[in-house]
Amino acid sequence: MSITVVGSIAFDSIETPHGKVERVLGGSSSYFAIAASNFADVNLVGIVGDDFDQRHLELFKERGIDISGIEHSSGKTFAWSGAYEAGSLDSAITREVHINVLGEYSPKLAEKHASAEYIFLANGHPALQKSIRGQCTKAKFVMLDTMNLWIETARDDLMNVLKDVDCLVLNEGEALLLTEHHNLVAAGYELLELGLEYVLLKKGQHGSMLFTKNDFFALPSYPLRVVKDPTGAGDSFGGAFLGQLARSKDLSFESMKLAVMYATVTASFTVEEFGVDNIRDLSFEIIESRATKYRKMVTIP
Repeated sequence: MSITVVGSIAFDSIETPHGKVERVLGGSSSYFAIAASNFADVNLVGIVGDDFDQRHLELFKERGIDISGIEHSSGKTFAWSGAYEAGSLDSAITREVHINVLGEYSPKLAEKHASAEYIFLANGHPALQKSIRGQCTKAKFVMLDTMNLWIETARDDLMNVLKDVDCLVLNEGEALLLTEHHNLVAAGYELLELGLEYVLLKKGQHGSMLFTKNDFFALPSYPLRVVKDPTGAGDSFGGAFLGQLARSKDLSFESMKLAVMYATVTASFTVEEFGVDNIRDLSFEIIESRATKYRKMVTIP
């Protein structure tokens, strides 16, 4: 089963207590696609400028990712610069954002991309996400990500598109902002009332929670001694989660619990190095090896 992901492909400049990198491959859909490619076929749809390095496209192709949906435009690629401070690695401080070619982007999906059964609407303006969702007429499962900016500036558009998706994935701060709750569990259940079937809340180093109207599931994060760069961990988490669902062809709650486990483990690889460096050569076998250790950690005899 194939997955189509539509979202940003970017250059990231990142500083953490462990170092600094400039203009490395980033963007929500880049992390998502690389992570998901360990589990299923992935179609990557996005836009890049004429400054985008060919070597990054080669990386996508080496991962088996379909890049025919990447549009090339005159101008510069979307760029983000941010930093993480010691003791607060769960949230980045944005220094600069250059929208560049992403600003006027409004994709028309090719048939093979629009007909995918699994769709990920990566972080973007909700009106654009709505347009993309309308093109995906054969979708079996649609997952959407958002951020504080859209919650604060485009709430009505966000509420509108949420009516047409199956699963909302967002972090702790976004969930509390969207619901105006102070309790994350209460926020998760309130989000279901928007018409969603599933809500997947990411809590960074504290794990994740999956909500449905009848079931609840939570897992801790994979324990790591060193976290070098949290950038892209949430998108890698989403990629592995949806990738495992597509791989299993099973949307039962038990299947989703397994997908959360694989998502947790995959995200743990992302944060161990800067950018996509630690997941560019990742494989399902490597993920499964760490997953075996993780299962032992969370199993109660």
